[in-house]
This record gives sequence, C-alpha cells and structure tokens, in this order.
Amino acid sequence: MFRKLTFILMLAVPGIGTYIAYHWHVCGLFLYGVDASELTERNGLVYYRGESHPFTGTAHATLIAEEGGFLHCPPVRWRAQFRDGRLDGRFDAPIQGIGEDKTFLPGETTQVWIYDSGRRVGGGPSLGDQPILVPGNSDQT
Repeated sequence: MFRKLTFILMLAVPGIGTYIAYHWHVCGLFLYGVDASELTERNGLVYYRGESHPFTGTAHATLIAEEGGFLHCPPVRWRAQFRDGRLDGRFDAPIQGIGEDKTFLPGETTQVWIYDSGRRVGGGPSLGDQPILVPGNSDQT
C-alpha cells in the first residue's frame, strides 16, 4: 500500500508542477502586450496613457485587469493589434460577440477580424460600428 501511494505521488507531483509551468507560459504568451486599462483614446486614436505618439503594439482587455488568480488566466474581452493608434492586424473577440459580459479564455475559439489602418478588411461577421476598445478611458481633448 505504501509503495503504491509513493509511486502515485512521484508521478503526480512533477505532473502538477509541469502543468502549472505550462499554464503560466501559455497565459503569458496569450496576454503579451498591454492591458486596455493602460490605454486612452483621443481624437479617434489610441494612445498609451501619458504618451504623445499613437500606440503601436498588442493590447488586451480582461474581465478583471491584471487579475487571473494563481492557476488560471483572466477571462479576455478582446485582444487586438494596433499601429499608429488604429486597429491594424488581428482583432480577437468571443464567439458570442463583444460586450461587457462576453469573454473567452486562451485556447478557446474566437471570432477574428482583420484590420488595415483602422478599416476592417476581413474576418468574422460585421461588427456594425468599430468596437469601442478603451471604454471609460477617453481623454477630453
């Protein structure tokens, strides 16, 4: 009995450590870039807060900014690529659409839209108006 339990523990403990390391790695790769709470919108362009040049890079909005817990990534509202303050490249959103209560997790299938200098050029179903990417973070300029 003791040998069986020891053998099971020898297999389980390294497996759990490997799972945690893998999960942290996948989460880090998926949520690279900046959180939407660090962005602001002015005159139709997105800026990193406090910067004078429009934002270029990857950003994401999570359900709870920067809070995912010990063993899981936070639910994601959207993830997008920007160039010169405009959507440019891939925009990922939940299959259910875009909204405050609609999220996806890393590895889940998403709707994908492709943008070129702020214009949608391909991808999922029509969004109607361009999505509001940084709600509540607009500067009054």
